[in-house]
Amino acid sequence: MRSFLTALLFLVAGPVWAADGFDITKIRAHLFYERTGTLSDDVLVTKPTFWNTVIGEGDVAEPASNVLVVVELKGAGGDASTETPLVIEVLADHDGWKRVARKSFNFLYTVPGRSPTIAHAVWAENVTCSPLRIIATHGPDKMQAEVPFRCGE
Repeated sequence: MRSFLTALLFLVAGPVWAADGFDITKIRAHLFYERTGTLSDDVLVTKPTFWNTVIGEGDVAEPASNVLVVVELKGAGGDASTETPLVIEVLADHDGWKRVARKSFNFLYTVPGRSPTIAHAVWAENVTCSPLRIIATHGPDKMQAEVPFRCGE
């Protein structure tokens, strides 16, 4: 009965937003292709074989050693703003998880009267030979993703 009431409340009231009106909705990771200077599609969606990506092996289009990590937030609408920082961390498994990139973003704003997506990005260099863990935190809201890079002969 309780889950029925919760579902009914969700249908009537809509989604429950974080206290400041923003929720992390998506993490994306894009390879930076070194021959063409272009970005790959989101590898968290396409899930290529991540073997020797640094030299262009596996399923990638060309060599890539750097990754652009993008975190999207969605605002609940209205004239919402926040001073709660969005923190994006990228960790690589080099015999234990070590931070390779971190950035904190403050003062996220919506467009008045709309529910836009807001995106922030972090650049991680020389990271395509070890598994990556991406952690996005906005107050109590947290999302995580992993990219299983590996290299060898």
